[in-house]
Amino acid sequence: MDESIQLILDSFGAGLRNYTDRLGPENKALQKFKLTYESVAKIANGCRDINELYAKANKPLAQLNDDFAALTRETPVAGIKTIPSARETAAGYHLAYQSLKNRPELVRTHALYARIFEIEKESENALAFLTRMAEENLFASMSSVQLEEEMESVRKAGETIGQPHVRAYSNGLKKALENAKSVTLTEFEGERLGLVHTLNGNFDMAYIQISARILGSISDWDTSRKEEDRAIAEHVYRTSADFYGIDFDRAMLLPRNNEFLRKNMFAKLDKASLAQKGIHSYEAWIASYRKMLFQDILKGKQEVIPVKQNDKILHLGREIPLEEIPADYNRFPFGFGEA
Repeated sequence: MDESIQLILDSFGAGLRNYTDRLGPENKALQKFKLTYESVAKIANGCRDINELYAKANKPLAQLNDDFAALTRETPVAGIKTIPSARETAAGYHLAYQSLKNRPELVRTHALYARIFEIEKESENALAFLTRMAEENLFASMSSVQLEEEMESVRKAGETIGQPHVRAYSNGLKKALENAKSVTLTEFEGERLGLVHTLNGNFDMAYIQISARILGSISDWDTSRKEEDRAIAEHVYRTSADFYGIDFDRAMLLPRNNEFLRKNMFAKLDKASLAQKGIHSYEAWIASYRKMLFQDILKGKQEVIPVKQNDKILHLGREIPLEEIPADYNRFPFGFGEA
């Protein structure tokens, strides 16, 4: 098992043993904590690393924190007169922090743990420690801050490879988690934005085909120069003109398609081979496809006239102009107070 995962399990396992002695095995809050702990442990056994655990068990982990905090409010069984020390209660945070020492990029996460350790030193016992944690909303922060910073690397990757729905998800999640005032709301926002992100990802794969299929069919014909492939390229273009209501130039200039073509297609081409064809820029590359389409593939054929009334697309319950993608990926519906 991954060391970071084991540290988390050992920390909560130690808490389970300590509170079993103080509260007795029949205590209902303790039984609830034990069930949640066993649920998390079961998920953890199938995870390769800490990131996979956070992805699969975000809600159970948040519940485990809540259940643990609830134990401090329980009355000890007869004969137990002491309250756990702050050091004992904070032991799990020290264990978890070990896995983060070599992650200097997680600046806010390090600051959060530093504050927890300050409170630990200032607190006379577990009750004082947990009360201060709750007053400073640190339980909710523990559920969100590290996730926010982890998502920053995802956002940068989305920027590099041209995936605007990933950028939108990262930015939306960061804003939502910053405004979340409870663990429950943090969980809800994570689930909500994750769902919309999945929908946007599937939508995006279909949307970029508007331009990719046009260029792909032209490229196939250019390679084979067969009539069969010419006819396919013509059919693909006529279908796009009918279904999406756009011509070649508009299809290539759509913001999302333009980004995809630049970052995911043109950027990966052998520039030396293109130079041999007299193509030295992205614009020249697109112009070469346009020339093949109109001078070779459609030459002497019936004019292609886009069906203008079809130049909108349905995205997350709204019909919008094609040009509003990818900007509309920044809209995350299904939140509280929405119809």
